[in-house]
Amino acid sequence: MGSVEISLLADHTDAIRPLSEHFQREWPQYYGVHGPGDAVGDLRRCSGRDELPIGLVAIANGTICGTVSLKTESPSPQLWLFPWMGALYVTPDYRRQGIAARLISAAEQMAKKLGFERVFVAVGAGPNSLEQAFARRGWQPVGIYPSLFSEVKVLQKLIAD
Repeated sequence: MGSVEISLLADHTDAIRPLSEHFQREWPQYYGVHGPGDAVGDLRRCSGRDELPIGLVAIANGTICGTVSLKTESPSPQLWLFPWMGALYVTPDYRRQGIAARLISAAEQMAKKLGFERVFVAVGAGPNSLEQAFARRGWQPVGIYPSLFSEVKVLQKLIAD
């Protein structure tokens, strides 16, 4: 793999349609035909530059290969915390190459640039969740909360100096 560039989704709005198709396949319960989500609409809303929601994309060899967003909306109605990191996705051909770590780092840096002292993420509460990947990057557990389809484990990372 060549170099990977992380850019604002706002600079690559042509990626919204193909990313939405990936979202529909990856999260069919939410973004699928019978799900409540609107992948195109969610991605369009994440086309901000200086305020939330903001989307970032990973580009390798001219190909959009991943994305992550910073949002204000909580995955659980019980939580009023923000910003939330969400929609972390890397296309199958580019997984296990460090792209998710680069996207997470870029989202952390963006949150810090916007003046936030911490950032939150919700991961599955089961054994195959991303919790360990976030824990290796210094994220700490906050608790387990209900979300739309299941319980999620909420993690936070302090990003202030």
